[in-house]
Amino acid sequence: MDNDPGNRFCPTEEQIISHYIQGKMQGRHFPNVIHEINICNFDPWDLPELAAWQSNDPVWYFFSEPDFKYSNSKLVNRRTMAGYWKPTGNERTIRDMHGWEIGIKKNLVFYRASSSKKGTKTIWVMHEYHSHNARFYPKPFVLFRLKRKSDEDESDTCEGSTHQMASQQSQENHELPLGLQSILTDDKLDYSLPALQFLMFPIKSAQGGPLCSS
Repeated sequence: MDNDPGNRFCPTEEQIISHYIQGKMQGRHFPNVIHEINICNFDPWDLPELAAWQSNDPVWYFFSEPDFKYSNSKLVNRRTMAGYWKPTGNERTIRDMHGWEIGIKKNLVFYRASSSKKGTKTIWVMHEYHSHNARFYPKPFVLFRLKRKSDEDESDTCEGSTHQMASQQSQENHELPLGLQSILTDDKLDYSLPALQFLMFPIKSAQGGPLCSS
């Protein structure tokens, strides 16, 4: 796909879980931006040309079904022809805008190796996204976000934009009334209408009566 200059496909992690993975499991398709493949049928350097969305960013997205080693096992096959994907770091919980847990993200690094030799770390990394709703669907699709990193590159192309959006949102929150800020930054969020009305329209003294009537 030949995309116009300046166009980027850079979904947030909430969009990855709630829109793309959820939609895929419900039977929707996104052929213009994400193709479905068996991720371990290919080595990472062969994957970019298979991606639906092509741009100057060294980032590519794919849907894949988990490739379990055995029918009754949760162990996932991560080997390819030239090596294997190794999980690194801790799983990270993905939350929606209301603070609800909606999925997880796993970090993987590709090691080049034969079956008889220790692997050599490469510049290929991948984020593996899972939805908490996968157990309700016959095909629990996973979304992979592949990236090729240069030697000096310690950043993450799309995540930089995501963090910038979060920073802007945080700045906007500080311009809100203090009471509403406390709700938006609290882990136990209360978005009920009475709570928001109380914070945005505080009750006056008994002599003055309520600021607004219901």
